[in-house]
Amino acid sequence: MPAWSVAERAGPLDLLGVDFIDSARGWAVGDIDPRGTGGAVFQTIDGGRHWTPLAGRTEVSTSVHFIDQKTGWIAGYAGRIDRSDDGGRSWQPQRPERGREVFNSIWAVDDRHAWAVGVNGLGVRTVDGGATWTPMAMSVAGDVWSVRFSSAERGWAVGDGGAIVSTTDGGATWTAATSGTTRALYGLAIVPPAIVIVVGEGGTILRSDGGAAWTAIRSPVTAALYGVAARERTAWAVGTGGTTIGSTDAGASWTATAPLADEKLTGVALGDPDHGAAVGRKGFVQVLQ
Repeated sequence: MPAWSVAERAGPLDLLGVDFIDSARGWAVGDIDPRGTGGAVFQTIDGGRHWTPLAGRTEVSTSVHFIDQKTGWIAGYAGRIDRSDDGGRSWQPQRPERGREVFNSIWAVDDRHAWAVGVNGLGVRTVDGGATWTPMAMSVAGDVWSVRFSSAERGWAVGDGGAIVSTTDGGATWTAATSGTTRALYGLAIVPPAIVIVVGEGGTILRSDGGAAWTAIRSPVTAALYGVAARERTAWAVGTGGTTIGSTDAGASWTATAPLADEKLTGVALGDPDHGAAVGRKGFVQVLQ
């Protein structure tokens, strides 16, 4: 497997989300500067080794997802959702700020269909590129931490208390699954066509082939895992204290790698099976190359 190495920090602010569209191009988002100089939005064109600041935000951004080199979305605090059609250089607000709402994750499958989930069962979807966002009844009592779709119809979301919900109608309705755990589930990844990997508290790893029945996978770590990403049959998950674990069999078995730094890693993304990045506190970045 390719090795991880420490890259140049992407600024001084905590990074909360990262996304890659190929082996070179990616984006990272995070906290806002308390001095009022804007929020963290960065772009890389060299696989995560170096990062360039883009347009700043006035709210904390927790999640970023691009469908191609041009079109992507950011979501975060105050229920804010913004869209870019120029690779992240400029952003158009799509949803007005709404008090204490917080989105934790946003995902899209094309330039029309996107979904965002967050605190207290918060969920919204769009079928018109973000012109309108419709509330979703997620049937999750606590916070929803991650959402992923494999098509415009089929998707999953995970959250507090071992919550796993799925939809087959684009998010119009959601069905709860039995996860077998009460631990918070933070990260979610799909290995096409239908293998789903979930990670969370205490090193929890769950896996499903088809998304109906869930199996607990032996974890090499007990640290909280906050993010997971997959490309083809390769998957990586990251978490507390620099925890980094990898799989080459679509999440059926996992191996831990030595932490590169004692940093909380909050997100991970892969551009292809051999390239990606994980991000964390105070702009920390580690790259897979």
